[in-house]
Amino acid sequence: MNKKSAAVKWGKSILVTVPFVLFMQTSPSLNAEQSNIVQMHQEAATTVLEDKQTSTENSKEKMPLDKALIEKRTDQFMDQLVQEVNENYKVKKYTSKKALLDDFKPFAKQKAAEKYVDYFYQEKQSGLYILPTETPPWFVNGQPYDTIDIDDNHKQVIQTNTNDIYGEYTIVITFEYDGQWLIKEIEHK
Repeated sequence: MNKKSAAVKWGKSILVTVPFVLFMQTSPSLNAEQSNIVQMHQEAATTVLEDKQTSTENSKEKMPLDKALIEKRTDQFMDQLVQEVNENYKVKKYTSKKALLDDFKPFAKQKAAEKYVDYFYQEKQSGLYILPTETPPWFVNGQPYDTIDIDDNHKQVIQTNTNDIYGEYTIVITFEYDGQWLIKEIEHK
């Protein structure tokens, strides 16, 4: 072997050995660094879980029945009551009163919705049909109303309105707190 080829072999071994030695030296520090990263992620995950538990506990607190929630619930009720129909007044989304009533549950008690569904809808073999008529006298967003506290879990919202079809009318909506505020009863005067 000549000097040049021995130097080349020696140089190649250094090129292979030096990175390997450097890798071996940095491996423990990478593992320690990875361990720190894992620990930071675990702490962050624990904090997120604690925050989520606190958030869940706070959500158990009773939300106030404020203007925004009253308007939201009355809008949800009317939006559910007035369904999209075809030219024969056949409801497109539902085939039975029961199915329609089930979707009132997130914002109204069944008894409150039943009265309206029974009046405005008819079940036939071919599906569910709406009676072609005007919507009932209803709560008007943005108009004044009174709120009466019956007890901690029951409140009444009373509003008097006037329109061309019904003239002057008063609507009394009773809300009940059952994990959330729901429409319990609706009266028209």
